[in-house]
Formats: sequence, C-alpha cells, structure tokens
Amino acid sequence: MNASMCSAFRVLTFSVLTLVCAMTASAQVIYGAPVSGPNGQVTGLFQASNGAVTQIQTGLPTNELAAVSPDGRLITISSADPAQPNEASTDLFAFDRVTGQTRRLVNNVTQENPADSGNFLFASPLFSATSADSQLVAFVNQMSSNNNQGQGGSFRSLNVIRASDGVLQATAELGHGNQTDFFQSEFVGISWSRTNHTFVAPAYVTVPVTGSTTGRQTVAAGLVEFGPGTVGTYERKRIITAPNVYEQYGVSLVTETHALPAYSPSGAKIAFFRITYPDPLLQSPASTELIVIDSSGATGQIIASWNPGVFPMGVAWSRDGTTLVYSLANQKFEQNLWVPLGDPNTAQIFSISATGGTQGNIPGVTAGYFPNVAAGLPVIFSSGGFESP
Repeated sequence: MNASMCSAFRVLTFSVLTLVCAMTASAQVIYGAPVSGPNGQVTGLFQASNGAVTQIQTGLPTNELAAVSPDGRLITISSADPAQPNEASTDLFAFDRVTGQTRRLVNNVTQENPADSGNFLFASPLFSATSADSQLVAFVNQMSSNNNQGQGGSFRSLNVIRASDGVLQATAELGHGNQTDFFQSEFVGISWSRTNHTFVAPAYVTVPVTGSTTGRQTVAAGLVEFGPGTVGTYERKRIITAPNVYEQYGVSLVTETHALPAYSPSGAKIAFFRITYPDPLLQSPASTELIVIDSSGATGQIIASWNPGVFPMGVAWSRDGTTLVYSLANQKFEQNLWVPLGDPNTAQIFSISATGGTQGNIPGVTAGYFPNVAAGLPVIFSSGGFESP
C-alpha cells in the first residue's frame, strides 16, 4: 500500500491491526478482484478459507457484483453473455457452488430505436440478492440509451424474479434516472429479511432540509423495505432510515445517502454505509461511515468512519453475527469530479467487530471488493460450466 493509500485508509477512531475474523472454520469469504482477461482487466471471483485463496471458475467473461445466497449455494453475478462478450447489454447469471453450473436468469438485449437511427437501448444488471428460502432474486437493472449525438441517459428499476428460472414476478420500483440521481444512490445494494419475503434497498425518501429558513424539502436515498403487495406486485412497506440533508451557505446542500445494506444472520440488525457528499457538484470527496442499526431502525451506532476520499464497496456479516467484513477503495476522481464510485484497483477487504473496535484483515485476503461470507459446502467444482438457457 502506498503512502497516499495509507493516509486515505487511516481510521479516525481505531488503529489498524490484524484481526482474525470471528467465523467458523468452514465459513468462506467470497469476493471479486481484478484479473487480466483477453480484452483487458475484468473481475475474477475468489474464495478464501483459513487463509487459503482460490479462484472460482464460473465460465463467465467477468464476475461483477457477485452476491451469495444465505445458504451459501447460489451466487448471482452480472456479466457479459459468454456467446456475445462484446454486446453493450449484460446479463444476470446464477452460479451453483455445488454443481459447478452457471445458468442465465436475465437476458438483456441491446436494441436499436427504429424511430431514431443510431440510438441504442441497452441494460446491465447491478446489485442482486437471493431470498432466505432461495425462491426469489431481487435485482437492479440499469437501462441506458444513447442518441446519435453520443448523448444518453439511464435509469434503474428494482425487480423481483424467480430464482429457478428468472421469470419476472414484479417490478418493485422504477428509479428517478440520472438527471435526478446524480449521486447514483438508488438501489445501491439489496438485502433480504431472514424471516419473510421482504427486502431492504436504498431508495429516495422525502426529507426536510436542515438549516433551511423556508421549510424546504428534498429527496435523498434512505433504506426502504419492500415486500409483497397485491398479487403479482412488490411495493414499499416502510422507511427504515431517513438521511439528513443540510443547507450550506444558503445555497449548497450537504447530502447523506445510505447504501449497501446487509441484514445480520438473525435479522435483528442491519449494517450499511452512510456516505456524505459535501456538495452536489461533486467538487469535493465524500465521507464514509459504517453503521449498524436495529432492523426496526430505532437505534444504532457508528462502527467506524474514514477520511474523505474513502469509498465503500460492500459489507457482509460473519455467520455468527459478531463480525463485519467490508471493502473500501479510493473514491474515483475523473474529469475534475469526485464521482460516486470506488476505484476497484485500490479496493481492500477488512474486518471489524459488529460492535466497534479495531479494524483488521481477513487471513489470506488483500485486494478485493463486494465481499460475502458463505457456509462451506461439501462439493465445489473448480472447472465450472455454462448451462445454456
């Protein structure tokens, strides 16, 4: 780690020491990390157990935003189609850790708009999660377009599909689109309840602007619970957290967003990151805090906080609920803007007690992002295979 990285990752309240994660011997940390592919850098999928790290071969060109089911068997992955690796649209796949087979759940197809030559519509799955009973998968699909001037837009939808075959069960919510969602904060992470078919995801909620003399209100991403509505629908059930938005100098706003939620194994707690953007124009780096709250949203505590410019890239609970495993990266700085993304080439995985304490490391794991903690399974095929839809 270079000097700038050491400065960026200095925890404000804790010293950095090695911490052996409090997990059972059979538990495994599964995560993404950069690897070299035929056409450049892609994301490989890895598992670490007792300090030994091996790569999971899924048969996919890349393994983005991998999420492990609660029983540890199924990994949902966003990737290009192996048969069409250069297509603009990407698909959602499921890799079975027992059989070693990969199957497609969602097939996004790139389409040309017949009314506007040169305007293409394409889509990419982002975050996903499998329900506790392994029956459903909630996922975020980002739809994008470009016109013949090279300009475009995008918006996200939050969907629920059947885990067995990918059949759409409901669209829980359509996003605001990038003209409003310039922090890219909608639906950043999904976590299912351990007891029923509800899940939590960041979504816009209306909040008052603190410090406003006019009673001004705005919207920001807080944690929202989604659940079954009438037959064939999913809908908002309750707002779990309401972010704070502050007026600064009478004009600019300091905005919190809540991202990357993760239910504890008992379902009693939710861990998430509070990301604070000091200005809406992205002229300054964001600040990040790791927070644990009761799943009711009533009480909580800050577990750790970091210097501006450190950006979160996922959090998971140990199987006994005592430890948090998470990833941090340098926030991307592009075209003189602090964009709301972490640089995967700088991402590292850490651990900390779920009640706060010393930040540490996972034995054998250095670089990586979007970690999961999974049960060890009796059979894990190293070769992998692709099962055509």
